Amino acid sequence: MKATSSPKSMLVAFARFLGIVLGLEVIISILIAFLANRYHWTTAEQIATAYMWAGIIAIGFGFFSLVGQWESTRSFEHQYSTSVINKSAWERTQGNVMDFLQSFRVLLWLLAVGILSFGISWLVQVYGGVMGLLIP
Repeated sequence: MKATSSPKSMLVAFARFLGIVLGLEVIISILIAFLANRYHWTTAEQIATAYMWAGIIAIGFGFFSLVGQWESTRSFEHQYSTSVINKSAWERTQGNVMDFLQSFRVLLWLLAVGILSFGISWLVQVYGGVMGLLIP
C-alpha cells in the first residue's frame, strides 16, 4: 500500500471511509426497520434501544477484529508458514504490518458505525420524547 500524501488522495480515502460507514449504517437501519415491523415496536424507546445495541455490537466486533488478528498471527503454524516462504525478513515484516493496519481499519469503520448508531439512538430518544425533551 503506498502512502497517500496529496490532499486529493486523502479526500478520496476519507470519502471512501465515509461511504463505507454510511453504507453499514444504512444496512443496520434496514435491519432495525425489519425487526421493528416484525416485532411491532411502536415506541421511540424501543427503536432507540435497538440502535444503542447495534452500536454496542458494532464497537464490540471492531475490538474483536484486533484480538482475532493478533491471536491468529501469533500461532506457531502462522509463524512457521511465514518463515519458510521465499521472502526476506523485511518483506515478511511489511506483510505483518499491513495485516495489522487492516485490523485497525476495520476497528475504525466499526467504531464510527457504533458512534453513529449511538447518535441516532440519542436523536430518536430526544425527538421521541423519551427523555422528556419534546421539541416542537
